[in-house]
Amino acid sequence: MRAWGFAAVDFLVPNRFEFGYGLTPEIVALAAQQHPALIITVDNGISSNAGVAAARTAGIAEATEARETTRGPQGPPAGPPATTWP
Repeated sequence: MRAWGFAAVDFLVPNRFEFGYGLTPEIVALAAQQHPALIITVDNGISSNAGVAAARTAGIAEATEARETTRGPQGPPAGPPATTWP
């Protein structure tokens, strides 16, 4: 990440029993305390629409790595998410 120009790189491994599975609005709020420019999720479940929307509302970009091929029946939140599949 530093090689790509990110000066400060950190990580957050939330307790899924406290915050639930996937990128939730509560996890975004916790991460937002560190003022990130980007949240990268790994194998978190690509249907985390509420968390992605919360990140975008907070002005935080997000990138999702997942094996699934959709973001749930409603589709992705407005705007192009960065999503990769192995």
